[in-house]
Amino acid sequence: MNAFLRKVATVCVAFLLCASMGTIAFANDLPIYSEWAKAEVSAAENEGLLPFEMYDDCRRALHRDWATAFLVKFVEIATNASIEGSDVQVFDDVPVGHTMFEDINKAYAIGITKGTGDGSKFEPYRDVTREEYATMLYRTFDYIEQTIALPLKLFDTFLTSIYELIFCPPNSIFSCSPT
Repeated sequence: MNAFLRKVATVCVAFLLCASMGTIAFANDLPIYSEWAKAEVSAAENEGLLPFEMYDDCRRALHRDWATAFLVKFVEIATNASIEGSDVQVFDDVPVGHTMFEDINKAYAIGITKGTGDGSKFEPYRDVTREEYATMLYRTFDYIEQTIALPLKLFDTFLTSIYELIFCPPNSIFSCSPT
């Protein structure tokens, strides 16, 4: 597995597992951390791939604001460039003082998110759904591909793997072929 793909896989595992607010701690310090995920999340943390420190229980659901912050951090690492975001409030429910204001605006600026409903709200504290995650992840890789011209084959292979991971859990009764 090449270095880029290894980083992508590590990041995706970390993304699916981590994000809740609480006491700052590292994955190695968390007794409530799932043993099977410890190595990958620690590796992602050590690589600087996470936009936040590990928090109390990484088995909690991921909120939209943290998911967006993660994807912005991922884009900045993959492209080796900072994203320019707006200083103006884009969404009604993400005021200028919001903890993730900058990351959410950066994600909006590059098309990772377009808001919810009519686009006036973001719903930062709502859990991210599988379809939202898949959509934001696709838009993230589309942006990266356009920015640094990743080979399309690697991009398609990765997106297929993500699709299968999200929509085709083991022993799924549903068809697992992307259409």
